[in-house]
Amino acid sequence: MTKKIVVLLFVGALFSLAHGFGSLKARMPGSNNAFVPLWLKTLDATVTISDQIAVTFVDQVFANTDSSKKEGIYNFTLPDGAVIMELALWINGKRQVAKPMEKTQATSQYDNSVRLSVDPALLTDLGNNEYQIHVYPLNAAGDSLAHRRIDFTYVVPLKSWLDTAAYFFPLKTTGLSSQAPVRTSVSVTITSQDTIVNVLVPGFSNTEIALTKNNEKSFNLLYNKENSYTDKDFTLTIIGAHTPEFKLKTASYVPGLDTTLSFDSTETAQYFTMWLASPASTGTAVKPREAVFVVDASFSMAGNKFTQIMASLRHAIGLLSATDRFNIIVFNTTYRAFMPSLVPATVANLAQALAFLQTVQTAGITNPCDAIKQAFASPWASSANHGVFLLSDGYVNWPLRTSSSMMIDTLTAANTAQAQLYSIAMGNDADQAFLSILSQRNGGFLVTLAAPDTVQGGDLSNILEQMLYPLLYDIKLNIIGLDSYGIYPSILPNLLDGGQLSVYGRYAKAGSYPVVLSANRDGIVVRETLTTTLPVPKINYRSIPQLWASAKVDDLLNQIKLSGELPALKQAVITLGLKYGIVTPYTSLIVIESQPGGAGVHPILDKTDGNVVGKMELIPLSTKFSNFSLIRIKYAVPTSPGLKMVSLKVYNLRGELIRTIAEYMTSGGWFSANWDGRDRRGKSIGTGYYIVVLQVANQRIAAPLRIVR
Repeated sequence: MTKKIVVLLFVGALFSLAHGFGSLKARMPGSNNAFVPLWLKTLDATVTISDQIAVTFVDQVFANTDSSKKEGIYNFTLPDGAVIMELALWINGKRQVAKPMEKTQATSQYDNSVRLSVDPALLTDLGNNEYQIHVYPLNAAGDSLAHRRIDFTYVVPLKSWLDTAAYFFPLKTTGLSSQAPVRTSVSVTITSQDTIVNVLVPGFSNTEIALTKNNEKSFNLLYNKENSYTDKDFTLTIIGAHTPEFKLKTASYVPGLDTTLSFDSTETAQYFTMWLASPASTGTAVKPREAVFVVDASFSMAGNKFTQIMASLRHAIGLLSATDRFNIIVFNTTYRAFMPSLVPATVANLAQALAFLQTVQTAGITNPCDAIKQAFASPWASSANHGVFLLSDGYVNWPLRTSSSMMIDTLTAANTAQAQLYSIAMGNDADQAFLSILSQRNGGFLVTLAAPDTVQGGDLSNILEQMLYPLLYDIKLNIIGLDSYGIYPSILPNLLDGGQLSVYGRYAKAGSYPVVLSANRDGIVVRETLTTTLPVPKINYRSIPQLWASAKVDDLLNQIKLSGELPALKQAVITLGLKYGIVTPYTSLIVIESQPGGAGVHPILDKTDGNVVGKMELIPLSTKFSNFSLIRIKYAVPTSPGLKMVSLKVYNLRGELIRTIAEYMTSGGWFSANWDGRDRRGKSIGTGYYIVVLQVANQRIAAPLRIVR
């Protein structure tokens, strides 16, 4: 029997809209040729949306139409927050399902069986929530192994605003292969505990999509196209009945009730998720507002992102009234403030602020700490709502030798007035763990926007506008009488007007329970008593255990981010990953083909630490620079189909380019370069701090370097 090799990898966190659910590309086995797309023969998807839990099953068949054998690489991307419930590969007509395994064990199996037959450079980290499957062989056209079938199921919790939720499906197939698919089909079932007012699919006509209303709580949708490309994606907009009051909705899973997951036989406690929806306010604040906008102006912000931030800031300050006060602080290596203190939002001051924004240019490195301290030190008035709004796209790379936990402790201690900090992460370079925990510790929350090329200025303007209006903070949910535990997130985030928060947990006993909400809105105490019934009658939400486990893993990984890789935290992540099939930095999914004699193939699904550009290591070849001494820079470039531009450059703390060490096109791998401590003109640089920047396509990482002579 011909040996078949498939390797899967998972990394990252954001949703790419570029290439539908994925494409299978191929090249001659063992070569370094560029991968070219294979024929996407069929794409079939089944989507079940129950309340705000969307489960998507994707089934794709690809074909090699060439006369020679190929090795293939399949890439696909999932939405932020998605959890894979099942992944399977069809081998010799049999469906082989991936199983969880500790990462070291899975990697060992890969080393023992895969590296003998497949270029090890193919084992790569892509980032951006991308999966990659390496397939070998793809036999010549006419052979049974010329076709490859891949299916997977994932669940994603939908977000709701004013009782309106959206589900995105990357339907576009144009450009995925040289031949149009024989069939592209999507079937969607939508049900809700509450009334569904309408379901909209913007951009599609009634002749393209068949939408059927079964009753006030159920809709069906069907899309089918044959022998033709689909040239657009679609978003389902599910509009519920909005009421001007707080609303609590619950979903639950009872182990062994009507379905059996791998862990059901050992489970007694049940699972739940709750959605708390806040009514919209009148859009006016009872108290005056005081806002300080802290804006990243480092060199990584240059381009479209910074243009949109400036436009959104102009929109945000235009919403302020004359009774409000504000300030703007921009930072890179150092910081610069619009005014020494908060100033009233008068017509004259707003005009000056707009003129100030016109002078801001991107340069330098990402050093927000002093700027945030300055914002926290503002003379806040006790009679006003006050908040700090941080907009950044990068990892904090200054001050040196200061850990994330130390920076969070220092900044939180500096916030003596307890101003609320709201962070907006721009793109996939942002250190979301750091920004999220820093915001939570200071009474706010983190909002993550898409990758730089897809960020919409209107989205950012809307977020800033929502943050400026009254919201709920200091939120507590007390479920009276329920023996619950394992509640995540462990600290409930603030809630925007008209927004919604999700809570995952476990409980022991069925029943109806009062849920007491206490919070603060615009300085006024809010207290509401709602009711929930557990388990939810008639519906067992099979995906909730994995969503709960994923929320717990995220909480543990945040602790590891701050406290380091403590053995107890690492083992807790491994235990969850193995039990629930959750892909983590320490657990993988592996497919083992059943074959006589125990031989098999070993596909690996792996998740890295999210460092999408790879690693960079600075190795001094002497204790200090001289005319002939060197520093060696070792760095990794993720392998992927096609070539991408890579550059390695040195900057000073003003963001000025000192030297371009390397600049070339590559498909990836490990590299090293030497630098002799000279600038572009061949002159030795002076003593001080410098920044070494590795850029791969539009991704960057930076490492500080101290020069001593």
